[in-house]
Amino acid sequence: MELSALVVVLVTLGNSFFSEASSLEVLLVEHALRAGELVVQVQVLLCLVIEKELEVLELATGVRDLIGVTVESLAVFMLRTGLIVGKHADTILHRKNLVVNTTVVAILVA
Repeated sequence: MELSALVVVLVTLGNSFFSEASSLEVLLVEHALRAGELVVQVQVLLCLVIEKELEVLELATGVRDLIGVTVESLAVFMLRTGLIVGKHADTILHRKNLVVNTTVVAILVA
């Protein structure tokens, strides 16, 4: 091959190389832009997840408060019930004994 033919081949290969390199550069830029869009989408989704986490925490706080009020109300109810039963225990027990005694007498008489 002559030198001029080799130069033509080398120039053609160089042009092909630069053409492919330019295509590769465009491809890399497109991928970089898509990656940037993906990062933005991930950030938006993370913000939504954080909002939902805050809602769950607010609900958990509400449930905790409700349980606290329920326990407090139950404690007050039990205390009042204990006081009422304590005050009227003799009356309740005497009535029970009266019913039992009346039943025993009725059985013995029969």
